[in-house]
This record gives sequence, C-alpha cells and structure tokens, in this order.
Amino acid sequence: MKHTYKLFLTLLCTMLVLPGCSLLGQQSDKQKPEKKQEITYKPPKPLTKWEEIVKDDGKGIYAADRYDMDAVWKELDKVKEGLTVEEYYAEVLRLVGDSYNQEEKQFEEIKARKYQEPELLTLDPQSPDAQKKVQELSQEPKQNVVILLDASGSMNGTVEGQKKMELAKSAVNRFVAKLSPNTNLTLRVYGHKGSNDKNGKDVSCQSTEAIYGPKPYESSFQSFTR
Repeated sequence: MKHTYKLFLTLLCTMLVLPGCSLLGQQSDKQKPEKKQEITYKPPKPLTKWEEIVKDDGKGIYAADRYDMDAVWKELDKVKEGLTVEEYYAEVLRLVGDSYNQEEKQFEEIKARKYQEPELLTLDPQSPDAQKKVQELSQEPKQNVVILLDASGSMNGTVEGQKKMELAKSAVNRFVAKLSPNTNLTLRVYGHKGSNDKNGKDVSCQSTEAIYGPKPYESSFQSFTR
C-alpha cells in the first residue's frame, strides 16, 4: 500500500511540474526582446542639373515669403562639420530651396515669342531706298514691353563670381537690343524699398516703381542698366 501511495504522489508531482515548465517556457519566450531593425535615413541627393532644378517643387523650410535670415543661420550653425559638398548643398536646399516652376514657365513663354532683329540704316537718308525702309518701319504695329527688375538687397549676392545685379542688367541690355524700334519700353524695379527685417519685408515686397517709360528706347535707358 505504501508503494502504491508513493507511486501516486510521484505521478501527481510529475504532472504538476511538466505544465509548469511549459508555462515557464512560454513566458520565457515572450520575455525575449525583439531585435529592432536599425533604419538609416539617407536624404536624397541634391539636384545639380538645371533642367531638374527648375522642375523641382522646392519645399525649403524658409523659402520664398517664409525666409528668415536669422533662423537660417541658426540652423546652419547646427550642421555638423565634415560633410561633403553635396551634403552641405542638401542642407541649404532643405532650408531655403525654392521652386522656379513659375519663373521657368515665364521665360519659356518669352523665348517662344518672335522678336524682330534690329536693323541699322546704312543708306543715304535721302535716298528712295532709305525712305522706303523708314516708311516700312513706321507702319509696323506698336509693341509694349515691360521689364521688371529685382532691385532688392538679395541682388548684391554673387553667382559664379559675378553679382546678380550685373548679370540681370546684362540680360536686360541683350533683350532690349532685339526689340523693334516701334516698341514702347517700360522698366520697373521692385524690392528697392524697405529692409530685410520683419517690418521692412512687406514694404520691400510691395514696392514697385517705373524708372523708365513707357516710351521708345533711348540712350538714357542705359543709365539704369550700366
């Protein structure tokens, strides 16, 4: 009888221990921390081709009317040293990258227009051929052209070693040289008033003034584009 009793107790203990081990095994499996996969973010490489740049949306944090020079400098101070040129460029685009879609569209529209090449009268003004040419020119339809020139402080910056304003004036002179003599020309400037601080930005953005014309091209025009 004693042997039977001992055997019964042994089997009972074995039955209790086995489920306990199974539960402990399950708990042990649950408690094992899952391995986290490290995700490394690599910012996209900045666009360097002009065709790609002008089509980019340009979503800089401080781009366009959100521009804040002090905030931009603070962000640039946080950039770690030792970055490559492309990485620095990407940081600048992240801050002030702007969209040039609208400007590119306007320039394409201007390029699509056909302007008459300027012609010089080298004949005797009193000759029949010269008189005929003058009459032809006088009968051409009038054109009205308005040139809008950025005169803000940002034009003091440089592009490839040249001041933006000098490049803009040179482009204006090349454009004007191709206009017909019957063109009424107007030159307007904007951004020449106000300042870069918050109170002066609205004045700068809203200010625009005609400094020449509307009238045909005269040598006095060059005084604004030298």
